[in-house]
Amino acid sequence: MDLNELFRCHQLALIAARANDRPETRAAAAREADNFASQIKALRPEGAEYRSVLSSRTYSELLGA
Repeated sequence: MDLNELFRCHQLALIAARANDRPETRAAAAREADNFASQIKALRPEGAEYRSVLSSRTYSELLGA
């Protein structure tokens, strides 16, 4: 998977985490987003500085969830 695809999957996982009402589904999507974020950071450490690469925990804090 190339970097662009990782960014896309990461964003979709964050959207899924936000869109789900069931806690277990939200948690699974959040774990998936964190996994994609760590893959992005491993491939391109400077890419982790982009605002679009957030861990799901950071994203949840921004949403106040």
